[in-house]
Amino acid sequence: MRKFLLIFTALVLSLTLVISAGAVGSSRPLYRNDDYIYEILEDGTAIIHYYIGYDEEVVVPSYIDTKPVSTIGERAFYDTKVRSVTISEGISTLMDEAFFYCYELEEVILPASLDTVGLGVFRDCKSLKAVTFTGDNAALGGYMFYGCVSLEDITLPNSTQTIPIGMFGYCESLREIKLPRNLVVIDSYGFYSSGLISIKFTPSLSRINKMAFAQSKRLESVIPSYAESGCSYVASDAFDGCAVDFTDIPAPTTAAMVETTVAMVTTENVYDTTEAVPYPTMPPSVPVPPAVEDVTDPTEVPEVSGDDSTMDEVSTVAPDVGLWVPEVTTQDGYYMGSAEGFVQAEEDMIASAKKYVISDRQELLSLAWNVRMLGDSNMDGKVNIKDATAVQRYTAGLITEDDPGFDYKNSDANTDGQVNIKDATAVQKLVAGLVESLY
Repeated sequence: MRKFLLIFTALVLSLTLVISAGAVGSSRPLYRNDDYIYEILEDGTAIIHYYIGYDEEVVVPSYIDTKPVSTIGERAFYDTKVRSVTISEGISTLMDEAFFYCYELEEVILPASLDTVGLGVFRDCKSLKAVTFTGDNAALGGYMFYGCVSLEDITLPNSTQTIPIGMFGYCESLREIKLPRNLVVIDSYGFYSSGLISIKFTPSLSRINKMAFAQSKRLESVIPSYAESGCSYVASDAFDGCAVDFTDIPAPTTAAMVETTVAMVTTENVYDTTEAVPYPTMPPSVPVPPAVEDVTDPTEVPEVSGDDSTMDEVSTVAPDVGLWVPEVTTQDGYYMGSAEGFVQAEEDMIASAKKYVISDRQELLSLAWNVRMLGDSNMDGKVNIKDATAVQRYTAGLITEDDPGFDYKNSDANTDGQVNIKDATAVQKLVAGLVESLY
């Protein structure tokens, strides 16, 4: 029995050393308050790394603890239960997937100060219905509303010149949209698999890139036809899989292709090299006759023509309709293909993101606390059952946060920003050897 106790004591001491070494402070200027984990950048502004509050209606502030906020970081609001978000004036940058999978988010207000928008900022915000752009701010990002299946209507700023790649991909509830009067380019996959019924082009529109409206199965009206609109380039697959066969629309002249340069936020605008209209005799959206013996096996990977480097493409047959549907993963990691494939791809991405966010948030929260002895609630230099008891006493209201024998920061053993019975349990698991570390 004594030998067992000696071994157990040695184990606990070794774990204590690991904890102490792993928690030695960081030089990064990380901080936290009740709502945010944030960092002070070299220019003196703050970047919000994570929202850790519990409010459903959130106003992201212009200042945190006297520091101006410039940036909302990557996946900062991932999987939170916010229902409405107002981003205050002064904030200029939204990093990649900042609001990814905010599945209860219904309303967003964007500031006029916004000038940099990352990829997939509102990816899979499945309840998002209303987006308001403050002022004539045209800062947009690729795949910005990708997978926002409840988005029904949106008004883009008139200064918008480019609808970025994949911006409204899989927005299946989007029935109509008024294109900005200064729009020049609809980039690849801009409205892929959307719910659009009709679209009215503006006189300024010059290019419609690869699969811009493809698989928008309700789209049956283009007003005016792109030939009449003066559009100088339309990719041959731009309207594949739409409700109406657009192959009979007169082709615009390709003799004088207009070279268009449009500044695009956060992602390079790489024009595709797909042949301009007229379409081939049998576009990919036409059912493939089963009797034809030399039809390519849909399970094989066909050779891809052209030098479009933005995706890896495999053609397959959608089992529900028997149409050729391209299965594409863009270089940015966004899936473009069948509805079934989209659902599976996003489920995988959501699960993968969750693991990363949980780990990263815990690490940053520990550093923001400047914790040097995580779990050492009674400040005796050790982590043992006494610390679990201290947390239990705090939870029961027997001691307060300011008690001289209680360290509130160290007591947040599971680094979730709160001190409660879960932290006592975490310490108990450590002492019992069920986990190797609190980190």
